[in-house]
Amino acid sequence: MNLTFKQLQPYRVWYEYLCVCLEHKELSKKIDRQFYKSWDLSQLKSGKFDKWFKTHSHLFVEKKREITLFKGKRTPNTLLVEIPTNLKVEEIMRDIGKIVKGNVNKKQNKFAPTNQKIKTKALDYFRYCWEFRQKKEFQGKGSNILIHQAVHQHIKNRQSSKRMKTMIKNYKLKSRGLSGHFVLTDTEHSQKIVTSDKQNTKETTSILISRSINKADKILNNVCKGLFPGDYSDH
Repeated sequence: MNLTFKQLQPYRVWYEYLCVCLEHKELSKKIDRQFYKSWDLSQLKSGKFDKWFKTHSHLFVEKKREITLFKGKRTPNTLLVEIPTNLKVEEIMRDIGKIVKGNVNKKQNKFAPTNQKIKTKALDYFRYCWEFRQKKEFQGKGSNILIHQAVHQHIKNRQSSKRMKTMIKNYKLKSRGLSGHFVLTDTEHSQKIVTSDKQNTKETTSILISRSINKADKILNNVCKGLFPGDYSDH
């Protein structure tokens, strides 16, 4: 099953959060390695998501299967699941559910995001803020403003990178310019673009950066437990 760019993003973000956990001294100790055994964690440290996903997509995506008639040896005048051919459709429909209940509709993919609608851009933004915070030059008084500026530049660089241009071409995406920066809303874990810095005071920006870092920290700890993204609310 070929996934669209949008369908692929939650798995990419999960992968990248787990990579951060693996590289962090304390978070690495918290990872449920039994849960992630089939991810082949050693490959995450050295490989890229696209290459890794080609050999691990089965962990997330179920292959569509069709119901077919069994043509092997069977009891005369029956079909498998054994349905006597003299039964009426109404009788079959009435009884078949009782017979197969508990044996069907079982999902094969063990790894699925906990949220149906994931704002991957917001999750990327949280992680970028958290990663810059880990660097010495982005700690101390006034560092949140520096993080804001660094993340803003990082996103611009990422969008203009050769890899991103290739993805835009392959997935037929629209190339977007970054005219502002990400701002968290109080009502949802998402972001919207602000086109002018005048709309945000330094104090407000600093608060939003702190919230982003806290959210990323919660998501990273959730990922260690096998949950993505899990609960990362402010409360």
